[in-house]
Amino acid sequence: MFTAGAVQIVDAGGAVRESSPDHRRSFRGLRKWRRWSPADALYFFGYALTHYCGLPFTLAEGRPLGLARGRADGRSLAGVDVELPASLHTHSRRQAFYFDDEGLLRRHDYVADVAGWIARGAHLWRDFVTVHGIPTPRERHVVARLGRTLTPLVALHAELDVGPC
Repeated sequence: MFTAGAVQIVDAGGAVRESSPDHRRSFRGLRKWRRWSPADALYFFGYALTHYCGLPFTLAEGRPLGLARGRADGRSLAGVDVELPASLHTHSRRQAFYFDDEGLLRRHDYVADVAGWIARGAHLWRDFVTVHGIPTPRERHVVARLGRTLTPLVALHAELDVGPC
């Protein structure tokens, strides 16, 4: 279970097997280079999915740092660099968000701090469908980046089945 930065590994009978109330602290210093445990993966995917599903609504909690221009999937995008609050569990405090002409979030750049400074990703949001009035991307594609330049190195590709809309 992931709850606001705390993780718990629970067995089928409901017994807590591992618990960490502030798991991000365990990634400090050289410890971030260790082999990841199930609790580490739970923390990473827990905060990532929570933040992704909250976007773009969680941007209201951030502080705009400046405008940016970017590209993704052959289109020009207007973006904004944002500093997110320390209380928000996410990849890093500073992130960039890029929107298309319709206002849809198409690209999201960040550094996954818990994995180290080299973990620079560009999360591409594709194949939008409307679910209960909210445009929702069915495809998530994450590639490594150098600065603001996308590389062909794929870190994650997910296709979501949202069912009939």
